[in-house]
Amino acid sequence: MNFKKGILRFYIVITFILVYGIIVLIFPKERKFEFEFKSGAPWMHEDLIAEYDFPVLKSDARIRAEQDSINRNFVPYFEKDSSIASKSIDVFQSAFERQWEQFVKSKNKSSALDLKLYNSQISKLSDSLRNHLVLEIQSIYNKGLIVLPDSLSQENFDFFVLNEGVSYPAITDTVYHLDDVQNYLIETADKRIRKIDKQYPLFEEFLASFQFENSLKPNLIYDEQTNKKLLNEKLESLSSTSGLVQKGELIIQQGGIVDDQSYIVLTSLKKEYESNASITSKGLLILGISLLYLATAFSLFMFLLNFKPKILNSARKISFVLLQVLVFTGLAMLISRNPDISLYVIPFVIVPMMVQTFFDDRTALFVHIIVIMMVGFVAPNGFEFVFIQMIAGIVAVFSLKNIQQRKRMFVTAFYVLMTYAGLFFSLQIMYSGGLPHIDWVDFAWFGGSALLILFTIPLIWVYEKIFGFISDATLMELTDTNHPLLRKLAEKAPGSFQHSMQVANLAEAVGRVVGGNPLLIRTGALYHDIGKAATPEYFVENQSGFNPHEKLEFDESAEIIISHVTRGVEMAKKAKLPDSVIDFIRTHHGIGKAQYFYRSYLNKYPDKEIDEAKFTYPGPSPRNIENAILMMADSIEAATRTLKEYTEESISKMVNAIIDSQLAAGQFDHVDITLKKISLSKKVFTEKLLSIYHTRIEYPELNKTETDKEDAQ
Repeated sequence: MNFKKGILRFYIVITFILVYGIIVLIFPKERKFEFEFKSGAPWMHEDLIAEYDFPVLKSDARIRAEQDSINRNFVPYFEKDSSIASKSIDVFQSAFERQWEQFVKSKNKSSALDLKLYNSQISKLSDSLRNHLVLEIQSIYNKGLIVLPDSLSQENFDFFVLNEGVSYPAITDTVYHLDDVQNYLIETADKRIRKIDKQYPLFEEFLASFQFENSLKPNLIYDEQTNKKLLNEKLESLSSTSGLVQKGELIIQQGGIVDDQSYIVLTSLKKEYESNASITSKGLLILGISLLYLATAFSLFMFLLNFKPKILNSARKISFVLLQVLVFTGLAMLISRNPDISLYVIPFVIVPMMVQTFFDDRTALFVHIIVIMMVGFVAPNGFEFVFIQMIAGIVAVFSLKNIQQRKRMFVTAFYVLMTYAGLFFSLQIMYSGGLPHIDWVDFAWFGGSALLILFTIPLIWVYEKIFGFISDATLMELTDTNHPLLRKLAEKAPGSFQHSMQVANLAEAVGRVVGGNPLLIRTGALYHDIGKAATPEYFVENQSGFNPHEKLEFDESAEIIISHVTRGVEMAKKAKLPDSVIDFIRTHHGIGKAQYFYRSYLNKYPDKEIDEAKFTYPGPSPRNIENAILMMADSIEAATRTLKEYTEESISKMVNAIIDSQLAAGQFDHVDITLKKISLSKKVFTEKLLSIYHTRIEYPELNKTETDKEDAQ
């Protein structure tokens, strides 16, 4: 026993060290700014004077505005390719001659005019037109031919032209656009034709069908990669500071309001302070964190040691509690590294909800306070964070007294959301003094946290499977009389089933007054005799005239009666009932004896040595108040059926005798139950039995009148 206790203590110490060591390991290693401040709120600390020079950082809004300005006013660069002009003119001339030849051939075949192929007059005019267009194209390329990308679709803007390493400014109005070249060249060519000879309209027809865009390429080329690089260089060169606070300069006076400018200066000081830490200061930082978290670990340990030793003395239970601390504190540490995610999105109220589900309100609130205090060291505006989370945790605990109905989880999530929103709104208007300064986006984080609270439902199921716990929701499911084991008991052993129902009602009533978990007691009572379904005929409540024990020896009968405990345990394990329910089957007779057959054996064989083990239940005796209450209720309900009359005196005498005999036999030695609770249990049992077996008034018969007698004759 001492060895097991030593192993348990070693496990507890190692688990505490491991959990808190992991938390210290992932704790942000930046120095923590010692002052809390909020925009619009008064500066509650002493006068703050700069101890060293530090730059004043621009606000995020200002930096975004300046970046937007750079993006809007950025002048793009187009590179001029001098080789494009000559190549495009060559392509144009070849295309012009080829298409002109094809055009004239088609006209010679279809036209009624007397046109000869390559007529000298036409040929001369085409050469003149071609040369004219070549000169126009050369002029276009001299000024620049451009195609705008989709990102630069505005009508008119400035840009730079890069030509052989030299840049010069330009504007889109002074260059030609490829989309406009077709119309421009046709117009100039049309004017040229009219000057040469007005008798040849076929030139106009030819030009209308000629696609200049197919021959021409832009010589002002937009290089997206180069422009992005230049834009990024401008953005990167943007200064993040807007001034300098010198050593000895007053930053803010005590009682002064933290206005927008003061807030920016304080934020700059905070970032400068937290980012500049030497190796020595980082070592001291880790030491400080370790000592602070050691204090919280010690507080949790002392609370459990003094008020909840059953949790501390159970490896499963202490592992569960420390897992909640590790998961939610560790998650907060990781999320705190990302400034874009608010810590309020983490549903910290799940901690007290989970602990309350498996333990009690007091433990739930204490563990919750430990968690939020630890997270408060990394949370922005730590006091505000701890205050809001503490109130939300209290609301969660008192709105979720039990989860027998799963809809309570939705109600609790709603209450917590309203608490978050109400408290945050109150703090914001207190600090800022008006609605315009409230950042309404923060309320979205509260909504997300409320939705995540609903994950408590599947989490409960997971923890039940991992740690072997049992929740009220599961107990409610087990008390359904349509459960296969209870249906089997009702069909095979109806008398035992009715006995179990009566025991459940009695035990639950006592549990509500004396203490313990009434729902757990009721569940255990319903299943405590399921082993009788294997041999129902051997139990008197299921017999109807024939008693098979008459053909058996007393020790054989005792063995069959006692076996309903072991068989019940086997059936419960096969049905995968929780261990806490199976314990009721094991302990409802404790280490008592099958008294009827034990005494009958002694009376029949007074001189014969008796093997008491054959008449003794395997036990163990009850280990908690719930098991003890069931043992009392089981014996009392069975004995009540033997009473010849149901008076307060007879029932009270019977109840006292049974409970006193169990107490004298040491059945409750391992149960944390006081004599006061035992006395209260006796009183409740007596009252409940009197209400069940109350005497009824005998109805008098109706006297017959003379008329009735005559009618009868």
